[in-house]
Amino acid sequence: MNKCSGSSEFFKKIPALENKRNKRIVVYTAIFGSYDELKTPEIIDSNVDYFCFTDNTGLKSDIWNVIVLPCLYRDPRLSARALKILSHKTMKNYEYSVWVDGSCKVVHSIEDFVFTHCSGENICTFKHKNRDCIYKEARTCKLKGKDEPRIINKQMDWYKSLGYPKNNGLIESTVLVRQNNEKDVKTLNEEWWNIVDSNSNRDQLSFNFVAWRYDIKYKVLEGEES
Repeated sequence: MNKCSGSSEFFKKIPALENKRNKRIVVYTAIFGSYDELKTPEIIDSNVDYFCFTDNTGLKSDIWNVIVLPCLYRDPRLSARALKILSHKTMKNYEYSVWVDGSCKVVHSIEDFVFTHCSGENICTFKHKNRDCIYKEARTCKLKGKDEPRIINKQMDWYKSLGYPKNNGLIESTVLVRQNNEKDVKTLNEEWWNIVDSNSNRDQLSFNFVAWRYDIKYKVLEGEES
């Protein structure tokens, strides 16, 4: 399979997602490299659009609008992360976008979830179940072999040099609700992606840091994701 030379080329290959019926919310996911199976939501909202990005030409769904990408950015995992993080590049025509990891299944109404828990918030996500610190998450990633220790260590040393504090929170990142046309969302997305693309590919090691560095406000939810 041909690979794109950079993230800009990768996004040029993505067709414009049209909000044809003037819906306020879009939920989207990505299934690349056979890491996950596309899960059918248990509750379907008539006022929500559903999109799935994939490199699997055989993937079909009666609910999800499946978008097959003709190339990958560097590797399947980073392709999914690029789409996850840079939501403002593809979800421009919706008031809210809701990212759901391929490992998750939507079991509640997306519309109810957004307007009950995230109304008036530009960025909304879940608190990590087990940890509240990027540095602790970094140690766990190294112990579990999630990324190369030298890459993680270099990134954590950079954070320390800038005075990033310990125990400053940690998000789960499997579900992200954003108002993509807002300036702070675009800043978060771009800076978050810059770090993931050039440092550890573990996006949980950079979200809270970016929010701290650029003073970006976000709402943290507790409990189980959608």
